[in-house]
Amino acid sequence: MTCPFVMEELEGALKVMQNGRSPGPDNITNEMFAHLGFQAKRKILGLFNTSWKTGLVPSNWRKAILIPILKVGKPKNKGNSYRPISLTSCMCKLMERMINKRLVWYLEKHNILMDEQAGFRQFRPTEDQVAYIAQTIEDVYQRQQHTVTVWVDMEKAFDRVWKKGLILLLMQAGVSHNMLNGIQNYLSQRTGRVNLQGRESRQAIFKDGVPQGGVLSPTLFLVFMNSI
Repeated sequence: MTCPFVMEELEGALKVMQNGRSPGPDNITNEMFAHLGFQAKRKILGLFNTSWKTGLVPSNWRKAILIPILKVGKPKNKGNSYRPISLTSCMCKLMERMINKRLVWYLEKHNILMDEQAGFRQFRPTEDQVAYIAQTIEDVYQRQQHTVTVWVDMEKAFDRVWKKGLILLLMQAGVSHNMLNGIQNYLSQRTGRVNLQGRESRQAIFKDGVPQGGVLSPTLFLVFMNSI
């Protein structure tokens, strides 16, 4: 899990990069990656492996442009009526895909995540979870017992992840060396500016949370929720 990335991993990540996505602060788009030659890919792979070896993440990769989108039926003069869309570096997302694939493999191979957690995981469709709940209710009903179900809707779930707690949980799960250092630096000193109708706010530092729209964010959120 800590060895250098190889070209096959980069090629695999490039294949799933979707066109038509807005760029982050560095103005690099996914469409640009489609025209890369072999030598350019080697340069990018070298950059990724340098970051992977040192655990250092370029500052531009930790910046975001936040675009507020008004929620349907909400008043325009209320701050919580808007949903922020976070635009981050496509170059960073490319490397995130490579890291995330390794992290997911490790978590699944070592059964780190509880079976009850189905969100953001492969081969665990919603239909299976609905069937499981329905069958559980039916089994309890047949035994003439009561069933209590609790539904929780977490507001701003990604934004409220406690970074230090997340790093501790990753360490307890056995994540170490390059992977741990890289994730820790990736989450550190993240900044953002709000862009509203072409005008940008002052830069702010995000003390906690995992990046909205980040490729790694769903997996990191799973690790954080796994402790509950």
